[in-house]
Amino acid sequence: MSFEPSRQQKASVHAGQQMNSAVLKENKELLRKQIAAMVEGLTKPYTPISTKRRMRDLIEKKRLSTTSKQQYKDSLIKNIIFYKEVQKEISTLIIVLMNQNRFLHPAKLDGHIIQIQDKIKLEMDEHIKRHYDYYYERYMTNDEGINGLEREYIDHSLLNSWLIDSCFYLQKHGKWGVEQELENWVKEEIEKKYLREIANFIYY
Repeated sequence: MSFEPSRQQKASVHAGQQMNSAVLKENKELLRKQIAAMVEGLTKPYTPISTKRRMRDLIEKKRLSTTSKQQYKDSLIKNIIFYKEVQKEISTLIIVLMNQNRFLHPAKLDGHIIQIQDKIKLEMDEHIKRHYDYYYERYMTNDEGINGLEREYIDHSLLNSWLIDSCFYLQKHGKWGVEQELENWVKEEIEKKYLREIANFIYY
């Protein structure tokens, strides 16, 4: 035998859903402000001139460390894949730090991040197999593609650095509290704001 919920029960459920939605919206706006303040604080010491110079030096060093255009492209692709895989792990760590401070000392957090990087390095053959074709089709089939590779390399080099800086910022400034429903949004919002800063610094 099945029982249909009463009109009163349906109304109560609907009211609860509306309240939960309102709370999430309010929390999202608060998190948006906190994320903006964090990104602004961590990128403030940089300037477009110093950032462009740093990235030019990075690219030049990468070029000089390879012996052919093909090797240079391969090296860029491997670095991009490495950065992206690390960023996935660091983004998850950021959520952890927003909800609970498991690392009471920066040295412990630093050690954990090094472990993440070391783990990704050990898995790189697998990651390259999974992603190489995408980059080959997008960038390797023509000489112009090298510009796109360099841009991705620059973007993810800076993003990787700033995401790691975010971990230490959160370790120092305490937990914010992030509902599970907002975790993916928080990851996307942080990345979006940093990429906007990178665009302003490097390309405008």
